[in-house]
Amino acid sequence: MNRSLRFFLMSSLLLAGSVMLTNHYAVAKIPIQMKNGFYSQPGTSLSEGSDSISHAYTLIFPFIEGWEMGMFEYNDWQFNPAQLNWSVSPLQGSPAPTALFNGSPGITNYISQLESPLIYSAPYVCAHVYLEFDYMLNDILANGAEKLEALYYCDNAWVSVFEVTNQGSTGWIHQKIDISTTSGKNIKIGFKVSGANSSNIAGWFVDNIKADAVCIGPSACEYSKAGNVVHLSWQPPQCDSVQVVIGYNVYRSDGPNSTSFVKLNGPLIAGLEYYDHIPAGYPYTRFRYLIGDTHRDPWSFILCEGFCDTLEVDLAQGIQPAGYETLQLYPNPATDFIRVRGDVSIQNIEMVSFNGQTFSFFHGEGQNKTDIPVSDLPNGIYMVKIINSSGTFLRKVSVVH
Repeated sequence: MNRSLRFFLMSSLLLAGSVMLTNHYAVAKIPIQMKNGFYSQPGTSLSEGSDSISHAYTLIFPFIEGWEMGMFEYNDWQFNPAQLNWSVSPLQGSPAPTALFNGSPGITNYISQLESPLIYSAPYVCAHVYLEFDYMLNDILANGAEKLEALYYCDNAWVSVFEVTNQGSTGWIHQKIDISTTSGKNIKIGFKVSGANSSNIAGWFVDNIKADAVCIGPSACEYSKAGNVVHLSWQPPQCDSVQVVIGYNVYRSDGPNSTSFVKLNGPLIAGLEYYDHIPAGYPYTRFRYLIGDTHRDPWSFILCEGFCDTLEVDLAQGIQPAGYETLQLYPNPATDFIRVRGDVSIQNIEMVSFNGQTFSFFHGEGQNKTDIPVSDLPNGIYMVKIINSSGTFLRKVSVVH
């Protein structure tokens, strides 16, 4: 579903406001009710609290501001405590126009904050959230007495995530800041200027503002091969505690060195595995796979798709060193220990959780079997990495007490 259509449907469902298009980006204003960072449909009741917004008109992700309309009013920017020397300059920018805080006329001991309206971002509960923008300074007196800050508003407080003082003129500088602490909450974006005397600078410029979320992809993506069949498996993203993922897609590259991918499945995959059958005589033997998860909002509209790391498969060479087929790990799930048995001689064994933490490390001392104690490990899914002279074997196991 394209972004504009989804915005229209969401807006209709939520007692729609207006939808406007500019520079190929959809800017939608929708009425919501919000309580302490959570949302509900209009008409429902909310408990008492300090952060209630009833039928507030907001913007939605991705929030993009390039100042193409040449006015602060278009996206309902506000000023706190006053606009002072803020304007939209039609002749400067990256590219023009741009927001500008002009140093002239001179103002002493000033503070002025440019603030976006509320951005309806609460559905992105399993995502990385980023704030991006470009800034530039035309300096006059590089005394460090004038400051530009970038901030976000969440949980009843403004949080500064970037600041720079007038230490000399700059060209355009791009910033990308991780603000994932706001994941699952509605936010505002702000840019604050302050200082002793604005005459120390010619102007601060802020352009190409973007606040958006990148959905987190599946975890524990792996594969195995038997003949011309590639078995792909995965787990839900660890952050999906509220079940925002409604299914999965599998993509395969359309050539050995291609950067484009073709979706293999039809409807979304409900399970956690997929078998790709490569036809006999297929012209390629090397492939790359992407596994994506599809995230929804509370009304089942699709938000975005996250991906795990690309998997590389070579059917001609295989995807595991010799001896992989005979390697056994059991029981699975395990409670007290995991037995490792096979025809390969073991040098080292690591157990790694899916957040990247190594919990155990064993020296196999060249034996082809060993027992791994797991009684002290937390419940969860682990990747067992077994290393020998032929290479590295990877197996997924569960620990349940």
